[in-house]
Amino acid sequence: MLSGQVRSEFSPMVRSLMRLLPQNGHGGAALCVYYRGECVVDIWAGTRDLEGRPWEEDTVALSWSTTKGILSTLLGIAGIVLAVLGGWWVTTVQLEEWER
Repeated sequence: MLSGQVRSEFSPMVRSLMRLLPQNGHGGAALCVYYRGECVVDIWAGTRDLEGRPWEEDTVALSWSTTKGILSTLLGIAGIVLAVLGGWWVTTVQLEEWER
Protein backbone atom coordinates (compact mmCIF):
# COMPACT_ATOMS: atom_id res chain seq x y z
CA MET A 1 0.00 0.00 0.00
CA LEU A 2 1.32 3.42 -0.99
CA SER A 3 1.07 6.33 1.42
CA GLY A 4 2.02 9.98 1.27
CA GLN A 5 1.50 12.77 -1.18
CA VAL A 6 2.72 13.73 -4.63
CA ARG A 7 2.03 16.65 -6.94
CA SER A 8 0.35 15.43 -10.12
CA GLU A 9 3.18 16.44 -12.47
CA PHE A 10 5.55 14.18 -10.49
CA SER A 11 3.29 11.09 -10.57
CA PRO A 12 5.72 9.05 -12.73
CA MET A 13 7.92 8.85 -9.64
CA VAL A 14 5.19 6.85 -7.90
CA ARG A 15 5.30 4.20 -10.63
CA SER A 16 9.10 4.11 -10.43
CA LEU A 17 9.05 3.52 -6.68
CA MET A 18 6.40 0.82 -6.97
CA ARG A 19 8.48 -1.02 -9.61
CA LEU A 20 11.45 -1.08 -7.24
CA LEU A 21 9.55 -2.77 -4.42
CA PRO A 22 9.83 -6.56 -4.17
CA GLN A 23 6.79 -8.47 -5.39
CA ASN A 24 6.90 -10.93 -2.47
CA GLY A 25 6.01 -8.22 0.03
CA HIS A 26 9.34 -8.32 1.89
CA GLY A 27 10.81 -4.85 1.78
CA GLY A 28 9.82 -1.24 1.49
CA ALA A 29 11.06 2.16 0.52
CA ALA A 30 10.40 5.85 0.73
CA LEU A 31 10.99 8.73 -1.64
CA CYS A 32 11.03 12.42 -0.86
CA VAL A 33 11.81 15.00 -3.54
CA TYR A 34 12.20 18.73 -3.14
CA TYR A 35 11.97 20.91 -6.24
CA ARG A 36 12.86 24.57 -5.98
CA GLY A 37 12.57 24.43 -2.21
CA GLU A 38 9.13 22.78 -2.16
CA CYS A 39 8.34 19.18 -1.24
CA VAL A 40 6.70 17.76 -4.38
CA VAL A 41 6.95 14.04 -3.58
CA ASP A 42 6.79 12.40 -0.15
CA ILE A 43 5.73 8.76 -0.51
CA TRP A 44 6.42 5.39 1.13
CA ALA A 45 5.26 1.81 0.60
CA GLY A 46 5.99 -1.81 1.42
CA THR A 47 7.01 -3.52 4.64
CA ARG A 48 9.71 -2.55 7.11
CA ASP A 49 10.55 -5.93 8.66
CA LEU A 50 10.14 -9.70 8.32
CA GLU A 51 6.94 -9.60 10.37
CA GLY A 52 5.35 -7.58 7.57
CA ARG A 53 4.70 -4.38 9.48
CA PRO A 54 4.03 -1.57 7.01
CA TRP A 55 6.62 1.02 6.07
CA GLU A 56 5.68 4.27 7.77
CA GLU A 57 6.48 7.91 7.23
CA ASP A 58 9.21 7.85 9.88
CA THR A 59 10.70 4.38 9.21
CA VAL A 60 14.49 4.52 9.49
CA ALA A 61 16.47 3.02 6.59
CA LEU A 62 20.13 2.56 5.78
CA SER A 63 21.50 4.48 2.84
CA TRP A 64 24.31 2.80 0.89
CA SER A 65 26.72 4.51 -1.52
CA THR A 66 24.78 7.77 -1.64
CA THR A 67 27.72 10.03 -0.88
CA LYS A 68 29.52 9.27 -4.17
CA GLY A 69 27.12 11.36 -6.23
CA ILE A 70 27.14 14.21 -3.73
CA LEU A 71 30.93 14.22 -3.53
CA SER A 72 31.38 14.16 -7.31
CA THR A 73 28.94 17.08 -7.64
CA LEU A 74 30.79 19.10 -5.01
CA LEU A 75 34.16 18.34 -6.62
CA GLY A 76 32.78 19.43 -9.98
CA ILE A 77 31.54 22.70 -8.51
CA ALA A 78 34.88 23.24 -6.75
CA GLY A 79 36.69 22.61 -10.05
CA ILE A 80 34.58 25.22 -11.81
CA VAL A 81 35.19 27.76 -9.04
CA LEU A 82 38.93 27.07 -9.10
CA ALA A 83 39.03 27.37 -12.88
CA VAL A 84 37.24 30.72 -12.76
CA LEU A 85 39.38 32.05 -9.92
CA GLY A 86 42.52 30.64 -11.50
CA GLY A 87 41.75 32.39 -14.76
CA TRP A 88 41.10 35.64 -12.92
CA TRP A 89 44.33 35.32 -10.94
CA VAL A 90 46.43 34.61 -14.06
CA THR A 91 44.86 37.56 -15.87
CA THR A 92 45.49 39.85 -12.89
CA VAL A 93 49.12 38.78 -12.56
CA GLN A 94 49.70 39.21 -16.30
CA LEU A 95 48.20 42.72 -16.24
CA GLU A 96 50.35 43.72 -13.27
CA GLU A 97 53.50 42.47 -15.00
CA TRP A 98 52.55 44.26 -18.23
CA GLU A 99 52.03 47.55 -16.34
CA ARG A 100 55.55 47.42 -14.87
